Amino acid sequence: LDAIGGASVFTSFGSGPLEISDSGDVLWYGDWDDANTDIDTGLFLNDELLVQEGTTEIDFLFVDTLRGVEDGYHMSNNGHYIIFEAILEDGSEGAFLITLPAADCEGDANGDGVVDPLDSGFVLARFGCPVGTGDPSCDAADQNGDGVVDPLDSGFVLARFGVCP
Repeated sequence: LDAIGGASVFTSFGSGPLEISDSGDVLWYGDWDDANTDIDTGLFLNDELLVQEGTTEIDFLFVDTLRGVEDGYHMSNNGHYIIFEAILEDGSEGAFLITLPAADCEGDANGDGVVDPLDSGFVLARFGCPVGTGDPSCDAADQNGDGVVDPLDSGFVLARFGVCP
């Protein structure tokens, strides 16, 4: 995998689970043969390295140890949330949450993984907002993709209320 360098080889996958979301994304733990053993394990989503010991920072502290054991990590069914256990460089231990944007969730204007009244408010607050001019919130509010933030975008959101797949 490019995420760990072309010359590296995986040596272990820990004893943790292989988690698969409803949309087919795979969460897994890997250990590879890096000469620097302080940075040779990580938590992956498909082929993307999400958390790597010795390089990932949480509250200005590096992850020192990543738990690749049975209960060391878990992903929600929709793949939107990942929780993992780690020890930080100061010795503190904890469970940490990664929130991922929902993929292909029509109507989720604010990107929180649910189509709800907050998305309606997001769109309504941006009526008339210029789409395609560099303001990402205007672009996100144009839910039907017609280049204008208007009542049609509100209708688009309302027709899709519910949890994203």
